[in-house]
Amino acid sequence: MKLAFLSPKLIAAILEGRQRADLSVNSLIHGEIPASWAEQERRFGV
Repeated sequence: MKLAFLSPKLIAAILEGRQRADLSVNSLIHGEIPASWAEQERRFGV
């Protein structure tokens, strides 16, 4: 369910293949995802 709250910029980067190499589905599902979109974008390099 928490994947529904991803930043739109992060989602676009993933769909376009521009995400960092270490960003995987596993890391998104099992890792800590900040509630703030700005923090998500900083943490995941978008």
